[in-house]
Amino acid sequence: EKHGRYDIVSIVDDVAAEVGKAEDDVKKYYIAFWSNFERIADHKRIIDRIEKGEKKILRLRQIRDSINEKVDRHLKEKFREIYKGIDALKKQKEEATAAAAAATSTSSTPSKRSSSPKPKGTPKKPTPIPDVPTPDQLLQYTWPTIKFNYGQNWKGYRAYTEEEDAFLLYCMWKHGFGMAERIRMEIRRAWQFRFDWFFKSRNAQEIQKRCEAVVRLIEKENDEIRKKKEQAEQKAIIEDQKKKAEAAAAKAQAEGAQAAPSGDQQGDAQPQPMDVSA
Repeated sequence: EKHGRYDIVSIVDDVAAEVGKAEDDVKKYYIAFWSNFERIADHKRIIDRIEKGEKKILRLRQIRDSINEKVDRHLKEKFREIYKGIDALKKQKEEATAAAAAATSTSSTPSKRSSSPKPKGTPKKPTPIPDVPTPDQLLQYTWPTIKFNYGQNWKGYRAYTEEEDAFLLYCMWKHGFGMAERIRMEIRRAWQFRFDWFFKSRNAQEIQKRCEAVVRLIEKENDEIRKKKEQAEQKAIIEDQKKKAEAAAAKAQAEGAQAAPSGDQQGDAQPQPMDVSA
């Protein structure tokens, strides 16, 4: 019920720690249970509880994936905005490293001929690459800029401000969904909300309810972005097929135009009738 029927390692660890049995004995009991569980009188009730636990685990994974998708999209946008030319700097550093390695290998090989004169002046040093922060560090400083697509039904979501929703999203990404008490303590410690008495006075149940609303909002936003991406891909495929069909038709037309003069020449070269009067 807690880990699902397939997470054998976690099940064995928890049962062995709680009961005090050896792990080998727990594994044997696990195999015996799933081999003979139908002999138990109320096995249907036990299986129903296990299936409900597995559905809960699956739902938590879906929520985690939705949160990660939203956060990753935000981090990519902010990374491109802050570090615009970092790709060019990385490429420049790789080229400089390759050139230095080639120069070192050339100078190390002995040659009987006189070496070519060295160019005057010092080579230009590449621009240093700035230190790139980790996703946790970048999100820690950029979470206030997270934007939400509230849509037309914004009144149902805007009881909280967008900054408060962004902080809840950051805390769910950091601590996990369902950790309302930890999120409540994070809100109390955050200096951004030191004068926000409404947000600071929410209890764990109210925070959890708001987190669920934010998750539903994120899932809706992710679905819309996914649908737009699929429509754009389908449109690109249709346009590509259309271009290929037009190119094939033009090619066939050009081939037909080239074949037409040769047919006319063959028609003009008909045999002339013989003069019988001679």
